[in-house]
Amino acid sequence: MEYKVFCNKINEITNEFTKKFGCRAMCGPDFMYCPGLDLIFYELDFSCRQKYTRDFLQSVKRQKPKVRLNSFVWSILHELGHHITNDDLTEEEERYCDRKRARVMRTKAKHPYYNLPDEVMATAWAVEYANTHTEEVREFSEKLLAVLSEARGTVVVGI
Repeated sequence: MEYKVFCNKINEITNEFTKKFGCRAMCGPDFMYCPGLDLIFYELDFSCRQKYTRDFLQSVKRQKPKVRLNSFVWSILHELGHHITNDDLTEEEERYCDRKRARVMRTKAKHPYYNLPDEVMATAWAVEYANTHTEEVREFSEKLLAVLSEARGTVVVGI
């Protein structure tokens, strides 16, 4: 499967899910939320995410999810959580998160990134949504995983 076709399929499924929240999603360089654009980026290069995935999934488990989901699906829900909780922090809390995040990125410090208040809020929202909308989230997950499985080992990057 060509990379562009793969991204388009993931975009279609993800945007179908996120549109009710007033948010869009597209393939990008990393998992992140851009508040001014109401846009979630997701990354499809799973090989470079292994060290982050373990820490992220531990932060998910601390929120006591009732549903088992793949890390890609949890990541999409987490970024959607940033969209939903974007205005819930005080300005002081936002500055604190920005300073700590910048330090982690600059120094590659072993700071508990997923313990930052905005990260905890986004993950808590993701888990709560998955726990209370289990069937909807499972259907979303199944659609995504079908495309991911179909493309495994067949995606041609850079075309």
